[in-house]
Amino acid sequence: MQRLTSRTVLLGALAVVWGCSGDPTNNKGTPTDIVADPTIMVITDGGSKATLVSAIDEDGQALEADFAVTDATTGITAALDPTFRPTIGAKPIKTQARINVSVAPGTPSGSFVVNALGLTKTVTVDVTPAGP
Repeated sequence: MQRLTSRTVLLGALAVVWGCSGDPTNNKGTPTDIVADPTIMVITDGGSKATLVSAIDEDGQALEADFAVTDATTGITAALDPTFRPTIGAKPIKTQARINVSVAPGTPSGSFVVNALGLTKTVTVDVTPAGP
């Protein structure tokens, strides 16, 4: 009886060790999409706003990525915010970036493209007239 109990305890301990191995935050999934919040930006003529972007895998988990901004419509300036530093505790993470977007006066609606991990996402900029 003692050997059966010992084996059961040993198998249980091995199952716990095996199940808890690896780093659950070290996600290595396949990149499937770039998520922007918001994806359609409404900006007053001559104004500015920011959008947050993340690259996600097939499970919806955020992946570490180096983001780039390209193909902005003339009059729309979209640039990564170098001061944005999301963290977990004191550890910086690279799963999210902030893009500051500004619109020159008189600019029509347009867009810009976010690139990361071989993926692209077009973010629409809807320019509304400034008030009187």
